[in-house]
Amino acid sequence: MKAEGILMHRSKNIIALRASQGTKTVIQVFNLDTKAKLKHCEVNEPVRFWRWIGEDILGIVGKQNVYHTDINNTTAPEKVFEQEAKFANCQIMNYGIDSSTKWCYLIGIYQGANNQICCHLQLFFTEKRQ
Repeated sequence: MKAEGILMHRSKNIIALRASQGTKTVIQVFNLDTKAKLKHCEVNEPVRFWRWIGEDILGIVGKQNVYHTDINNTTAPEKVFEQEAKFANCQIMNYGIDSSTKWCYLIGIYQGANNQICCHLQLFFTEKRQ
């Protein structure tokens, strides 16, 4: 397993660890106060970006899909949507959701013609799954 990243919670003494294992990514979440493991899960693709999108929710951007996982349960990360093909050659810069959790956004940059920095934005409306 190859360690890839550490992500501290923004307000709690919680840490998330990420490691690649072949074509999968393993994520483990620990409470540093109690030394308890809160979550162990796998994503069946390489993870390109991740961040806390809520108090207990991790947003995970894989190679092709975007997932959410709640650190308070043992379920696998839930696929929210598939990335548009144009993100394949992008560096993912941000992912987030609005306060109503109805809208998700994904932002990536890439090098365009004449070495210009260009940007792609994908919006996803969870209620209509589009």
